[in-house]
Amino acid sequence: AMVGTGITLKVKDWDTTNHPATQSGASNAFGLQGTLSINSLTINSLTVSSGQTFTVGDAVAIGWNPNGITQYDLFYKIGSGSDVKINTSALTGTTYNFNVLSGMVGKNLVLKLKDADVNHPPVSTSDSNIFDIKGTIGITTQPVASAGTIVTRA
Repeated sequence: AMVGTGITLKVKDWDTTNHPATQSGASNAFGLQGTLSINSLTINSLTVSSGQTFTVGDAVAIGWNPNGITQYDLFYKIGSGSDVKINTSALTGTTYNFNVLSGMVGKNLVLKLKDADVNHPPVSTSDSNIFDIKGTIGITTQPVASAGTIVTRA
């Protein structure tokens, strides 16, 4: 696909059998961006609709439809905060699997993909459906030796 910046067009007469070869000069340069949309998003094999709550460590699978784009970056955003990049190197293909990160704890979280090619005009998907992420809490030590023990403070 013809995606990028500084693109120009020339028009040529295709019928060189009956016409002398003729072509225009180059057009003014312009940018042409591809398109990108999320086509699936599941967490723990559940399709993400709006308002669900998931947990740090849950399995995420996201899929997308690209047109003219071959490298992608995946971002999350909590509420009205800034986009935070999830992947460390450009993604290729049309799916990505990862586990919910501890930094994603919050309400009104969304995912989005962006074109990772810096030579292309910027393009991104719309935000995914909104969902919440909760952390986990575990007890690592207890001052009580066994159940039923009464602890008093001096």
